[in-house]
Amino acid sequence: MFVVKAMAVDYPIEVGGVKITSSNSNNVLGDGTVKYDDATKTLTLRNANLKGVSDVITDYRYYGDLTINLIGTNIVNANLTALRTDGANVIITGDGTLNINGINLDEGNLTIKGNAKVNVLKSNFYAIDLRGADLSVLDNAELNVKGNGKDETFWGIGKLTLGKGFIIHQENLSYSSTKQSIVDDAGNRTKGEVNIYNANNYKKYWLAIEGVQLSEFNA
Repeated sequence: MFVVKAMAVDYPIEVGGVKITSSNSNNVLGDGTVKYDDATKTLTLRNANLKGVSDVITDYRYYGDLTINLIGTNIVNANLTALRTDGANVIITGDGTLNINGINLDEGNLTIKGNAKVNVLKSNFYAIDLRGADLSVLDNAELNVKGNGKDETFWGIGKLTLGKGFIIHQENLSYSSTKQSIVDDAGNRTKGEVNIYNANNYKKYWLAIEGVQLSEFNA
């Protein structure tokens, strides 16, 4: 009697240079740090340390919304863009932290929610490039972005939606729908650091230095 082994099904997503399939989705890298559920289109990172030559989380194209669930502290580092998708909204959520050096979404909105903390540092090009799509930061999430000083920190934010109590920490910065970016008082797209968070989560102190209100966030 012959036993026919079922063929593995390829999923349209690659992480850390590994193509995700039905046979490896429960433990993509073999170390318990990356898991993918195709039924819910959810990629779970658990204290993952991912590095790649070009794009680390990639090849996800026109396959429905992609949810990235964060557990623990996760590092995603690439020579080009660490997270790149096409035709898909990306929702980053969970209780963990994501340290990543570049987000590039083509035809897809980016939502950061739950208790997720996302730190973006990009040494090449834009730190976050949404190409006209929307950026939302909700619930108790936090977004900290550092530009490289020569390129715009954000590019192509069609609309910025912040949850109740959220602020842009830098008082001289605001969102411009015309520039589709975060701009300074002169209307220039910022090339520096931007911190977006729920101010209700940080205690304010009755002290300001050079006009900057001190809080638990920046003390």
